[in-house]
Amino acid sequence: MPYRPNVLCLGLTLALAASLTACKPAPTDTTSAPAPAKTAAAAAKSGIDLTGLDKAVKPGDDFDAFANGGWRKTFEIPADRSNYGAFTVLLETAERRNAALIAELAAAKPAPGSDARRIADFHAAYLDEAGIEKRGLQALQPQLDAVEAIASRGDLSRVLGASVRADTDPLNATNFHTANLFGVFVAQGLQERAYVATLMQGGLGMPDREYYLSADKEMADARKAYETYVAALLKHAGIADAETKAKSILALETKIAKAHAPLIDSQNVHKANNPWETVAFAQRAPGMDWNAFFAAAGLDAQPKIVVWQPGAIAGIAALVGSEPLPAWKDYLAFHALNHAAWNEALRGPGELPKAYIDLAFGFHGTTLAGTPQARARGKRALDATSHSLPPSRARRRRARAASARSTRPATRSATR
Repeated sequence: MPYRPNVLCLGLTLALAASLTACKPAPTDTTSAPAPAKTAAAAAKSGIDLTGLDKAVKPGDDFDAFANGGWRKTFEIPADRSNYGAFTVLLETAERRNAALIAELAAAKPAPGSDARRIADFHAAYLDEAGIEKRGLQALQPQLDAVEAIASRGDLSRVLGASVRADTDPLNATNFHTANLFGVFVAQGLQERAYVATLMQGGLGMPDREYYLSADKEMADARKAYETYVAALLKHAGIADAETKAKSILALETKIAKAHAPLIDSQNVHKANNPWETVAFAQRAPGMDWNAFFAAAGLDAQPKIVVWQPGAIAGIAALVGSEPLPAWKDYLAFHALNHAAWNEALRGPGELPKAYIDLAFGFHGTTLAGTPQARARGKRALDATSHSLPPSRARRRRARAASARSTRPATRSATR
């Protein structure tokens, strides 16, 4: 379901007027880095961008049309974005700076093992399309082999536990979604000073339970497109009976969706503070081998874990105990492929060969988000490097800023 562009903040945005009036569609070159930054003089302009107004509309009749109508009539959203706003301008500025920093690091030929070398090597590897095509599913094969080896509920619970990541954040980022069966959020307890792990519902390949349960035509169309995508991804990976398995995977995810709490309940923090002793999970949410799950997830030493959606956790655990193992194995194989083909954190293509990421973008990027084309690989390489190596990149940026400050002439305070 396509997102609508965020234009309200652009109509009267402050300090970014020069950038907005000069915006043009993004280049489609798949390897080029973002263009050089604008001059300091241009960036220093500020004020209210009056060119975005539509003065033919009275503010009292439709303030949004008055404030943004002129901009909306002339601005073209880049083909690699589903929306555009003032924060996009800031992101593009950061991209240009990151591109310059990484180029400097690569040119300096940093020492092996250093932060600079890690950043430069990661970025170069992401741009190595020939190498990615040659390796195929090589990096993913151990995970697929582990799924294929599942022979018991204990094995299933261990594989599910090993997939858990701290990838949800209901308080700071209102991020409730994870494609893993469960998400984990680690933070200070709501009623105590100690940090605790919070277990959250997950397991859906589409954004929300309504995509599976709603009778709305757009949701029904999304389900058909999702089943087609699942089958295509499995088939391309050489998995037999892809269409039949796609139906089974969609059926299992629909059962998971029925167990999910609605989004409005998940947003209610007063319903979320449910600390469970880890030893009580087997009784309160039977079906999962919780000892195996927690050990594989690295949570077995925790005396208690907060359960954000108790009904959903219990319902999903029951499905782990009742649904056929082959259905779970098909589900896990698909999600391993989908996770590698579509980077959920960056909302963009992942690291698999082109045929896989084209399929993933066609569904996640175009069908769900309404984005006509994927971002150029050069831009995706910057995104992936920044996301995968944030501490190293931050240290390099601080060092660069300190170096720049040290070269400035000393100044005296006029008020000394």
